[in-house]
Amino acid sequence: MKKLLFILVLLGSVSVVMSQPKNSDKKLWKECQKIAKQLEKEGWRPDALDKLDVLIYNHKIKLKDPDVHYTEMVSTIEGQKNLKTTNRARQWAIMNAKAEYAKQARMQLEGNLGGGAEEFCQKYEGVVSTKIYNELKPSVCMFRENDDMTLDYKIFFLVDDDAALKARLNAIEQIKLEAQIVGINMDDVNKYIKENVTIIK
Repeated sequence: MKKLLFILVLLGSVSVVMSQPKNSDKKLWKECQKIAKQLEKEGWRPDALDKLDVLIYNHKIKLKDPDVHYTEMVSTIEGQKNLKTTNRARQWAIMNAKAEYAKQARMQLEGNLGGGAEEFCQKYEGVVSTKIYNELKPSVCMFRENDDMTLDYKIFFLVDDDAALKARLNAIEQIKLEAQIVGINMDDVNKYIKENVTIIK
């Protein structure tokens, strides 16, 4: 019995050590553990096989990738009575992120064009929402179970800003006829968009 207990304790200690990513940044790892601990305290659980701290660590490492200009975007769905499966809740969180990104794109363009361009910017928002889908990469997915058996869902996304910029420029190109009708200078529009590669606040 003592021998069996010793083996179980040993295996348990190994699993704790192995949960830390190999060749990890110790400072970043501790930071991610702290973030994960707070999320778990709030009831969030990973929608994946890996532990939440490992998922967050890998996400943060990708954000530091010097070869890709990533921005983090977080989408959270809470209090929806018809969300009772993780698949459905995940799709809602993705759609919410897509809509929020398009909204931010519209607001940014409106701020540069000024008054009189509201209808054009609304059309731009609608087209961006259809083109940005593939540029929002779910990186950390988690869910929380409520007392009424419904689910809340949260996703940390990686947004490739360069690819997202191309999507926004494609959206403008698609509605350039509307810009000409209302007298908006397309050169100015393209300039505004290119000057603001990152739009996530």
